[in-house]
Amino acid sequence: MMSIAAKVILLFDASKMGRTSFALFAPLKAIDAIITDAIITDAIGAEDRARLEENGIDVLVAG
Repeated sequence: MMSIAAKVILLFDASKMGRTSFALFAPLKAIDAIITDAIITDAIGAEDRARLEENGIDVLVAG
């Protein structure tokens, strides 16, 4: 489905940010935007957000 989608949007809660998993959902280059409930404000969260944005991913925080 991702290969034919006009836009790929990943939705997850902030507790998943900065965690490592044994499974890969998709490479960063396949994701256009991320929607989350919050961005962790410590150094890890800030670094993760910056890395995502540097890779052209829009990071949207639901309020």
